[in-house]
Parts: sequence; C-alpha cells; structure tokens
Amino acid sequence: MVDVLIPSYNHAPWIEAAIRSVLGQEGVDVRLMVLDDGSRDESPQLLTRLAQELGFELILRENRGVTSTLIELAGQVRAPYFCSLGSDDIMPPRRLRAQLQELQSHPESPGCAGQVIVMDAEGNLEAAPLSRFQRGIPQVDFESLLLGKLELHGASVLVRTEHFRAVGGYRPDIGIEDYPLWLALTHRFGAVRVIPDVACHYRIHGNNLHQRVDFMYDQIFKSLESYRDHALFPLALRRWKANWWSELAFSDKRSALKRIFALGSLDFSFIRRLPKLFIPSRCLRW
Repeated sequence: MVDVLIPSYNHAPWIEAAIRSVLGQEGVDVRLMVLDDGSRDESPQLLTRLAQELGFELILRENRGVTSTLIELAGQVRAPYFCSLGSDDIMPPRRLRAQLQELQSHPESPGCAGQVIVMDAEGNLEAAPLSRFQRGIPQVDFESLLLGKLELHGASVLVRTEHFRAVGGYRPDIGIEDYPLWLALTHRFGAVRVIPDVACHYRIHGNNLHQRVDFMYDQIFKSLESYRDHALFPLALRRWKANWWSELAFSDKRSALKRIFALGSLDFSFIRRLPKLFIPSRCLRW
C-alpha cells in the first residue's frame, strides 16, 4: 500500500489528469488524499465532483501555503510508503511499482527517486528526462546533496513513512519542503536510491515555484544552517552560491552581473559557470 498526497491550488486545468494518473497506477494499492489549499478557481467544485466519482479522500479549506498543506496531509499517512505529487503533474502508470521493488531490494534506504520529463501546459513532453537528475543513478548520499553535486526532484521520490517521521517530517519554518527533508533523511539513514525509470511528468506553465529563484535559494541556505558544524559547510555555501548565480545567468543576466561578487568565488564550481553570462538563454538548457 502507498499513500499519495496531492496539495492542490488553482490548478483546475490539470488537477483531474493528476488524480487519474495516481489512481491508474499498475500493480500497487494506492490511497489518494487531496487537499485543496483555498483555490480561487473552479478547483473546489471540480474536486468535489471527482471525489464523489472516484472515491479518493478530499479536504477543502482556506489558503495556508504548500508546506502547511503537505504537513497536514502527511499527518494522515497510514501506509508504510508515501509520496506527493503536484496537482499540475502526471505520474506514469508503472512508477510506484518500480520504486517499491527498488526499496524492497534496498531495505536500508529511506526512499527512492526516479527521473523527470518536462512537459508544457498542454501536456507535450520533451524527448528525454532531465539530465541533471539522471546523474544521481544509482543513489544520492548526504554529502552530494549538501554540496549541491547531485539532486533529487521532489515530485519523483517515494519515502518510507517510518523514516520520514523519525526525522520530524516536513519543516514548517522553511518554505520549500523537499531539500531539507532529503538532507535530514540521508544524514540519518544513508543514501536515497535513484532508478532510471520516469517517475513524473513535470509541467512547466509559468507559475512553478522553481522559477522564484531568489526565494528558492534563500530557503536552501536556511536548510544548510542545520549542518553548520559539518566540515563541508563552508564549501557547501560556496557551491550553492555558484548554483544560485548559475540560475540567474540563465534567467536574469542583468541580476547575475550585478551579483557576481556577492555570489562568486574562486571555487571551480563558480568559475566553470562564468561563460553562461555570455551565452543567450535560448541556447542553454534549464
């Protein structure tokens, strides 16, 4: 049995497809819980109809934010494994079965991640998964996450519930839910397994959280503070500043130029990204 959590907010054009992709999982018993976080579009009416038709659990309430929504949903998890899915994303039909098999083969791991293919608002998929997450196969450990050398996509990870609760779950003081959780899990329990199977079709439509670059990195640095006493902490700060600057060099070259001294260093992780400032964004890959 796997519990799947969907926090929903203003995604009426896509929420039905997300729900049906979860309930269409092959070879796995799934319990789906959806919490609408005060949507101002027609999502509540649509979700009420779908819950009556399809039989999943639904909560409708006022807006409190995605982290609070996930904390509330996670508190109701009963299955030994769970994952979350964006209300605008799609779960391929054999995803959960592949991840369960990997975790059963590696009982020491706190979770299992997969690959992500980007799609547009209309559901058109890119030809191949994002290479940045393929680099994590077959596993991602704490030090690689701390230094930003390897990544896990939040929409692709299946977690052991017992391990999740042992590290305190999602942190209410940090505005992103996934990175501090991956750090806590791998620091205490060891590496997260990563399989080559596609775990999520991730929709890009202009309002995704990842596009709020400064906010995201502010939250990443808050997450790092828990490991200030770790020997790699100073290096981690330099590496994540380089990552921040790299994102700006892709999305906002003027800001990247203004902040080159604040975020730059002599670390190779920064120097190798300097050419991005002079390459048109259309020639770079997110």
